[in-house]
Order: sequence, then C-alpha cells, then structure tokens
Amino acid sequence: MHNKKLRERLAVTFINEYYQKHRRGCSLREIQQAVNYRSVSTANTLIRDLSHKGLITYHPRVTRSIVPAIAEIKVVGFIENNKVFYKNEG
Repeated sequence: MHNKKLRERLAVTFINEYYQKHRRGCSLREIQQAVNYRSVSTANTLIRDLSHKGLITYHPRVTRSIVPAIAEIKVVGFIENNKVFYKNEG
C-alpha cells in the first residue's frame, strides 16, 4: 500500500513537472520509466486510478492526453459583495 501511494505521488509530480516544462502531456511510456514500472499496462492502471481520484486528466486512446487536473485559467474579473466586475480588455 505504501509503495502504491509513493508511486502515485511520483507520477503526479512527474506529470506536473513535465507539463510545466513542455506545455503538453506526457506519454504512458515516460510515466512507466519515471515510476520504475516494468510494463506500460501497469502504468496505464496507475493513470486510470489517478484520473478517477481527480488528480490528473486523461483521455484513453488520445496521444499525450495525461495532464495535471489543475490548469491555468485566465482571470477576466472578480466578485466583490455579490457583484461581478470585469477587467477592461485593452
């Protein structure tokens, strides 16, 4: 159990760092190597588990779709005292 949690943390850290560096998702083979699994299918099981837990986003059969669950968002305004204020574009 402890080993599985450690590999989950390693995988999530690897996915986050890979995305920050390359601005695209990593492959199953890269995750396999990062967490020292012997097969891609074991890495695939790990990725599915992390996706179900909401820690990553993954679309099966889509190349390099393994990305962090938290993505950057553009702030277009803010809410204060139940009123919406939009930033001026320009």
